[in-house]
Amino acid sequence: MIYLLATAQLHTGKLQEFSDILSKEYLPIAEKHGQKLVGAWRTVVGNVDEITDLWAFNSLAHFEQVRGALAQNPDWQKAYARLRSVIAAESHKIIGPLSFSPLK
Repeated sequence: MIYLLATAQLHTGKLQEFSDILSKEYLPIAEKHGQKLVGAWRTVVGNVDEITDLWAFNSLAHFEQVRGALAQNPDWQKAYARLRSVIAAESHKIIGPLSFSPLK
């Protein structure tokens, strides 16, 4: 299993709008294509208006297949563009678990 760790700094005051777009528009399409949300968090102490989400994929090949399919989906393109409109900056990392990690 590999994971996509995404951290986004939102434009001030856009947390609710981001949450609505992610949960109601982006997530159903992503899940339909095999992108599984493990968790989504907001920073409580530290950078305000920052969110972090973690997505699971079976392998790097699965990640590439899912993301390729999503890129071809016009509904996903619209939802992603709406998400991007409330994000000031973001970073993505592909991570894998250590042998002793509870998440595999």
